[in-house]
Amino acid sequence: MIGIPEKKTIEKFCGGEVPEFFSNATSSKDYQTKEFLKRFKDVDETAMDLLKKMLTFDPGERISVENAIKHDFFHDLHCEEDEPTTTPVDTFEFDFEKYDLTIDEIRKEIYEEIALYHSTKAQKTYLK
Repeated sequence: MIGIPEKKTIEKFCGGEVPEFFSNATSSKDYQTKEFLKRFKDVDETAMDLLKKMLTFDPGERISVENAIKHDFFHDLHCEEDEPTTTPVDTFEFDFEKYDLTIDEIRKEIYEEIALYHSTKAQKTYLK
């Protein structure tokens, strides 16, 4: 929908190297913009602006939740008191991403996660 990321974005997330998959792809910003606009031809300008800001490959360039809810698109719905936000998730929650796991290790982790929610104790706790 938003095409191929720009070379600088690919390099940022791939350690400075562009994988072969991307190096063979061509990216024309004009073409991507035309295709994007074609898909949303009936969407008004304000909604289109918000969509473009949300649909961005680089999370650092993507609109934040706080700024998204303040966007003009939500102007009629905006109520500061009814829009609580919280602190970002602790990076500790994503510690597992630091490890290079084999396919079998990943399968084991997935199985254990599923088993956690399907154990007898879990069923008694969550199915009350």
